Amino acid sequence: MTDLCEERLEFAGLTIAFDERVLRPRRWTVEQARWAAELLAELPSGPVLELCCGAGQIGLAAVADTDRSLVCVDLDPTAVAYAERNARSAGLQPRVDVRRGHFQDVLRV
Repeated sequence: MTDLCEERLEFAGLTIAFDERVLRPRRWTVEQARWAAELLAELPSGPVLELCCGAGQIGLAAVADTDRSLVCVDLDPTAVAYAERNARSAGLQPRVDVRRGHFQDVLRV
């Protein structure tokens, strides 16, 4: 069995925890989060949906400076655990709903 090494890094002002079982947050994805945040300012109110959220860094960064809620969805239990943990760490847990499962099972159509 391989020893897993948890890492943490700064991502758009948030500290994101992850390990090798989820995608490593990448510098260029910070720009995706910033772009999403800019778009949110012009869109009608409502929750933000992040599919295949991994550790949740893009969605968390996108909503951090807003009053919007975030729904994170991933099938992987490790990703879901990190997304929940990163939401708590960022103080965003009250606005974040992390769901584990297939899209069609965890989202209302």
